[in-house]
Amino acid sequence: MTKPHYYGHRERLKKKYFEKGIEALNEYEILELLLFYSIPRKDTKKVAKELLNRFKNIKGVFENLFSEEIEKVHGFGKNSLIFLRIIRDIFSIIEKQKIFETKKLDNLEKVIKYAKVSITGLKHEELRVLCLNSKNEIIDDVVVEKGIINEVYIYPRKIVEIAIKKNATSLILIHNHPSGNVKPSKADIILTKKLKEILNAINVTLHDHIIVSQNNFYSFKLERII
Repeated sequence: MTKPHYYGHRERLKKKYFEKGIEALNEYEILELLLFYSIPRKDTKKVAKELLNRFKNIKGVFENLFSEEIEKVHGFGKNSLIFLRIIRDIFSIIEKQKIFETKKLDNLEKVIKYAKVSITGLKHEELRVLCLNSKNEIIDDVVVEKGIINEVYIYPRKIVEIAIKKNATSLILIHNHPSGNVKPSKADIILTKKLKEILNAINVTLHDHIIVSQNNFYSFKLERII
């Protein structure tokens, strides 16, 4: 019986990684190695190379794990999608835990990083409120609303209740635009301004409202809307 051309390839690639580290691997080999664990007994090189052809690099692959395009890759099935999403989500958890360990969300860069690892990649919009104490240390991250694309409603009363319950002295709103267009709607602007006024009345500061996509962000504070 003729052995397939990739016979022994998996063990050789695993050995190469184990002995020489990830720097010794090409990008397609890194993806191959990952796909070993979701695609048993098949050649994964073609799948890895097609992923890179479509999404340019590993970063592009992981950024598109929630897109319909990735499901068009031949040989890339549900098991592989779930496996890579788990890896992506673990990375997100680690990044968020790092921020929680340092506690402070005291600059725009940290907030944007936190927002991107938390809510970009979702197919639906999600609005969250980050509750901070007087030292700008994060107390909690609360999901306020989930919706379909382009349909998130900001409920000032609900957010005020969260601020009081968490004993927050300041808040930051974050939400995602799956379309990639981070420009706020008129409703976003009106309701954010209204919320800021309500919070001021109870001595809670609204530091910012940040909208994120995979490759962009919009800060209400930076744009001097609030």
